Amino acid sequence: MATEEIEIRIGRNAPREIAEWLSRPEDWDKEPRKVIYVESISMLSAILSTEKLKLLNLLGMKKEVSVNEIARKLKRPREAVSRDLHLLARKGIVRLEKKGRETRPKILAERIVIPIVAKRQK
Repeated sequence: MATEEIEIRIGRNAPREIAEWLSRPEDWDKEPRKVIYVESISMLSAILSTEKLKLLNLLGMKKEVSVNEIARKLKRPREAVSRDLHLLARKGIVRLEKKGRETRPKILAERIVIPIVAKRQK
């Protein structure tokens, strides 16, 4: 089952934010929001390109779909769809499950959140 949302943050603050979370034991038992860090806006735009957003939208609407079915529905080469899915899997946005000879991607969140205003540094 997909989590409710994934947050994508831009910048290199992951080590500092993880250290802050570790310093607050009272927060450890709370379910953490899944956060993905990207280093730049250009990386963000590569991850969430128009083609990848169409792909994610299709995954969100379909319960089970193979890479071949996705390629057919989106009228894209299978290799391009596969490459996009592997990038999204490396970033933790989708999971690729093998079913026999087919790969079936699963979306890992219902929403992707990108904060407009970053936390202010102290």
